[in-house]
Amino acid sequence: MSKESLTQPSEYIRILAVDDDKGMMEFYTELFKLKQPNCFVDQLSNLLFAGKMSTNPKQQPLPILIQLGKAFSGKSGLAAMQKGVRIGKPYSVVLMDIRMPGGWDGVETAVKIRDEFPETKFIFVTAYMQNNIEQLWNKFGINFSYLRKPFDRDEFLQQVLLLGSSWLQEKQAKI
Repeated sequence: MSKESLTQPSEYIRILAVDDDKGMMEFYTELFKLKQPNCFVDQLSNLLFAGKMSTNPKQQPLPILIQLGKAFSGKSGLAAMQKGVRIGKPYSVVLMDIRMPGGWDGVETAVKIRDEFPETKFIFVTAYMQNNIEQLWNKFGINFSYLRKPFDRDEFLQQVLLLGSSWLQEKQAKI
C-alpha cells in the first residue's frame, strides 16, 4: 500500500457555507475540522491495533472527507460556486443562511445558484424564519433540507452526509 493511497481519501465532498455570521462560520469550521479523518494515521493505527484505538463514538471521524468553503454574502457564494466548477472542484452541498442583510438573502442566493448548478444540494439554516415553509416551497421548490437554529449537531452532520453522498452517487451515475 503506497503512502498516497493512505493519505488520499477515495471520496470527499465540498461544502459551501454561505452565512454572514462569523460565529456560525467558526462553528462549521470547528465541527468539520474535528471530525475529519487523518487517513494515514487512522489506517496505520487500524493495521497496528486492529481498529481498537478509538472506542469513543464522539471521536470517530466522518466516513466521508469534507472540504469546507466559506462565503459571507450571497454574491460571494455564487462566485465561489462558479470558481469551484471552473477549477474542477464543484461544491455538492450549500449550507445557506436564510437571513443575510445588505444584499441577496439566502433564498434569492439559492435560486441563483440552483439556476446555474441544478445538481447542488441545499440545507437552509436559520434562527428567524420570516417566511413559512409553504412560502419557501413556492420560491425554491421542495428539494432542500431545512434546519432551525439551534439544531442538533448529530442531526446536522447526518443531513450533510446524506445530501453529500446523494450528490456523489448522482455524479458517479453520470460517469
